[in-house]
Amino acid sequence: MKVFEKKSDVVVIVLVTVFVIFGLFAHLNNKKLVKKSIQKTVNSSSKYTSISKEITDRERLNYYCNLINNYGYVCPRVALAYNKGYVPEGILLKVFCGPKTGGVYSKLVYRLIVGTNTGQLKSLTKW
Repeated sequence: MKVFEKKSDVVVIVLVTVFVIFGLFAHLNNKKLVKKSIQKTVNSSSKYTSISKEITDRERLNYYCNLINNYGYVCPRVALAYNKGYVPEGILLKVFCGPKTGGVYSKLVYRLIVGTNTGQLKSLTKW
């Protein structure tokens, strides 16, 4: 009893097997690439996620107050400031101003971006 009638049958079976193996490796490699791409996206977007760490150092809060006032905005006193995370320009801060005696003004909220190493103001806008 012959398993293969012709040499062409053997060649076809070998080619099909090779294509199946290559297809399997291509599929597995593609899954790895997709997984790496997803991880890269998650890692790169995590730079911009919010960490909302409250800043309590009074000297630093006074510095932010001076920055806001020097750029023509009104801020009698920085009541609260939150480190919202990193952006390409530096560190994003959400700053709440309030009266000198205490409390917070709900309309005096600013978006500050300061340099990561220098602490210099990069951007200042209303929140």
